[in-house]
Amino acid sequence: MIRGQSGVYGGSLGTRLEEVSMFKRVVVGNDGSDNAVQAIETAAEIAKADNAELIVAHVWHLPATAYIGAPYAPLDLSRQMDETKKSANDRAGSVLERIGIEGRLVELEGNPADAIIGLADDEEADLIVVGSRGLGAVERFVLGSTSERIVRHAACPVLVVR
Repeated sequence: MIRGQSGVYGGSLGTRLEEVSMFKRVVVGNDGSDNAVQAIETAAEIAKADNAELIVAHVWHLPATAYIGAPYAPLDLSRQMDETKKSANDRAGSVLERIGIEGRLVELEGNPADAIIGLADDEEADLIVVGSRGLGAVERFVLGSTSERIVRHAACPVLVVR
């Protein structure tokens, strides 16, 4: 949004325009995928341009198979989840460092869409940024379409990065 010196939106040729920040707080989802890294880059650029707070949310979701002991459940689920979390946070940290912005890393448990929407509500976020797809077919089967659910149910604007 652009505002002229007189406070009137828009402007004419002789009016010096100044930028007005649109966002004060941006939440971005991080599942560690390449698409999530693109979403973090986009969110970081937006937050930096608007001098907004950036919150990077990694949500872990224990698959139902872990509870019922199905034969295809990971043998060491805890270790695998820790490795995934560390990798996702390391990748996010590298992006933020490269872009030159600080961000708050938040870890949540539960359904990723619901957790990100809840975090955005609690933090009064002005924008949610998510990738269009996550880690792969298994995750899509277990989690459903996270980005679609966020778009449908979030109270604030959502930017889906492809």
